[in-house]
Amino acid sequence: MEKAREERREAANALLSKYAISSDSLPLLSATEIQQRSSAGETIVLIDVRTEAEQSVSMLPNALAQEAFEADFRASPERFNGAVLVPYCTIGFRSGLYAGKLQRKVRQLEAERPGFQASVANSEGVVMWSYEVGEFWTHDPRSAEPKVVKRLHVYGSEWDVAAEDMETTKFGFWGSAQGLWRVVKNYFTAL
Repeated sequence: MEKAREERREAANALLSKYAISSDSLPLLSATEIQQRSSAGETIVLIDVRTEAEQSVSMLPNALAQEAFEADFRASPERFNGAVLVPYCTIGFRSGLYAGKLQRKVRQLEAERPGFQASVANSEGVVMWSYEVGEFWTHDPRSAEPKVVKRLHVYGSEWDVAAEDMETTKFGFWGSAQGLWRVVKNYFTAL
């Protein structure tokens, strides 16, 4: 059983290396790093850039959907002063594209608003989170409190390498097309 877990994790790491976007100016944070930095008192804002269908399966604890984050960020960017803004997706590709765009917007705000400062990092995504943390949230409309679950949306079959104790869901053709459309839309629309 341990060997199977290690093989799955190696496959997940290979996908992370293949798809995740990072650079010297855009670090890639693991789930462990996110939790450690948050525990040390840093304000970490997790931003889920996946589709609504993916988010309906589960989200990272305390994460904001992209649309909710953008509405808050436009209305009151000061709310995020000093924060580390960390978009996430399945394995770091879509969130990396979004993080680059968000980083440009943050730099613009830093130039326009003296005293405003925030940083942006990409996340390794929900697949790697399943190994390091293994806890996701879903929101039951009948309750104000989120429910802890061990399930996640992995986008497609290629990325179905989450920890073996997780229940996974993936898109069919039309769901994948929606995910691709979201990437294109994010690329061409303003933050």
